[in-house]
Amino acid sequence: MASVDQPPLLPGYTGYQVRGGQGDYSKKQTLRYQKGYATTDGDSLPVTGQSQGSTSPEMHVDGAKFEDTRPGVVSLHAFTAAARPPQWVECDRQVLRWFGYYKESIPNSPVENFRVRRVVIHYYLDNDTLDVVEPRERNSGLPQGVIIKRHKILKEDRKTPFTIADFVVGERVTLYGKTVQIVDADPYTRRHLDSKGVPVNPAQEYPDTPFAKTAALAQRHTESPTGKTLLTMAGQTAGSTLGKLETYLQNSGKVLRFFGVWDDREALYGDRRPYRLHYFLEDSTVEVLETNERNSGRQAFPVFLRRGPLPKVQDAASTKMGRTVDKALCYGPSDFRIGTVIPVFGRPLFVHDCDAFTREWYKANMGFTEEELAPIDVREPPKAVRVQPLPPPTGYGSPEDTEANCTSLVPRPPKRDFIKLMHKDKIVLRFRCRLVQVPGGKPLTKVDSERRMVMSYFAANDMMAIFEPPLPNTGVVGGKYLERCFVCKPKSTDRYTDQDLYVGAVLDVHGAYFELFEADEFTLQYMESNRSNYPQADISVALATIRDSLHRGKEAELRTALAEADTGASGCLTFDQLDAALSNASIPLIKHLVLALFRALQQPSDEGKTLAISDLLRLVGLRSN
Repeated sequence: MASVDQPPLLPGYTGYQVRGGQGDYSKKQTLRYQKGYATTDGDSLPVTGQSQGSTSPEMHVDGAKFEDTRPGVVSLHAFTAAARPPQWVECDRQVLRWFGYYKESIPNSPVENFRVRRVVIHYYLDNDTLDVVEPRERNSGLPQGVIIKRHKILKEDRKTPFTIADFVVGERVTLYGKTVQIVDADPYTRRHLDSKGVPVNPAQEYPDTPFAKTAALAQRHTESPTGKTLLTMAGQTAGSTLGKLETYLQNSGKVLRFFGVWDDREALYGDRRPYRLHYFLEDSTVEVLETNERNSGRQAFPVFLRRGPLPKVQDAASTKMGRTVDKALCYGPSDFRIGTVIPVFGRPLFVHDCDAFTREWYKANMGFTEEELAPIDVREPPKAVRVQPLPPPTGYGSPEDTEANCTSLVPRPPKRDFIKLMHKDKIVLRFRCRLVQVPGGKPLTKVDSERRMVMSYFAANDMMAIFEPPLPNTGVVGGKYLERCFVCKPKSTDRYTDQDLYVGAVLDVHGAYFELFEADEFTLQYMESNRSNYPQADISVALATIRDSLHRGKEAELRTALAEADTGASGCLTFDQLDAALSNASIPLIKHLVLALFRALQQPSDEGKTLAISDLLRLVGLRSN
């Protein structure tokens, strides 16, 4: 054929022909409005120096027209909007199908000299492209599937593409050298062509081939008879019994599944392994499979015990190769129960559960109850994961650095709380402190007892620093007493936080005990404004404690203590006098709560800041004398 002699029109198979003479090689215009839609034009128009045209037409959106208020866009040709959409919109996802075949020669074959290859031609109406697909046949041994990919296929003249009119039932069409005989079209294609006024010929039959006849004959001889056919054949046999055959056919495909475990941990290198035991009702055979667990370190063997009869007496004679085992001496369905131990050639399997089909089968055929088929929980409690303690800090960096180096192979910087850094940046709580002696501790010298320092707590990162102002004529050099660092509590890895700092607290800082006896104004206001985080600065806690003491009969003691503290009979108390009076009345209040109460009720006077006793009594619910 002429089309076979010529190379296909594919990239790499055609040569480039240089056009002679002077031609127009300018860049073409392909974007244009067509039938009211912006499309690309295959017939490009050359761009000229003087363009004449019209503005873009009105676009159709859901049947409505919207005028374009933008500046006019100059086009080469004037187009009028049409009510009918373009082809690629109207024919979207519409495909025509024709069925056909082509003959492929089979040389040097004694069975056949040709073979019929069935194909399906898909014609896409949206862009007039087509492809050819060969349906896959089972065990054909031939490369099947898409023979020609989707594109526009040209006819033998290499100029005109194929259209719908070229595909007629009963006619032949040549596609890249393969002559396809069209024998039929699907119902949708017939309806579409009828609506266009194109008649469609009736369907034709595929030709028979010697290979198809041979394959059909072989398939007919290899098909196994059905169960009903076997029963009929056996029943027609004189003197035959249907016991084994009927049992096989009725129970074909029915398998009882049990779950068991084998615990061999008493032996050296023993382990506890799960198994699945399958009992086939059709021939009374048993199969044992090992359940492969993830990350068990064991080879995933598919079968532990091959399917066969499982004798009850498993000695050397019963397991001898080639010996037939009597089915009466093998395990049957009545021997498998939940909670029993089934020996499998030296491995005792404890049966603890079964699947839903097995449970229903035993209820219907064996009369077992739900309690007898209840599963047994053989799960062991999870092993406690031993947490390796972190080594003590080396002194290089913070404990977080040591922890990061121990928990990761590649050292990473410890994570920081950036939200806390942003919200509490530049918030520093400052307290005045002094060295004190604790019971059983080393006594302080006269100079140490007179030393006064400033303890600073940085809320952004929970670090502390202590600064000592110079004290003249004492021989003590002032300056940094403690560099800014983290301070842990005694005999613990927990650090001091802002909850541990308040007026009256005693802190152990590297073996030295400091008492916080005063705070600056910013610290007091900050703690009082955040009472939910600092209960030691909440006045409501102080009042609740005093009222609780009054309910326990300490009203007289409180009045007496307040009167004794007012040495000048002025009706006012200073902070120290109020602290002493509450202490003498046995009211358990820390010094910071007393300070918060005093700051809430204080009033200025000539002698300094004082508190009116009458205001305090009225606040706790008592009348003043």
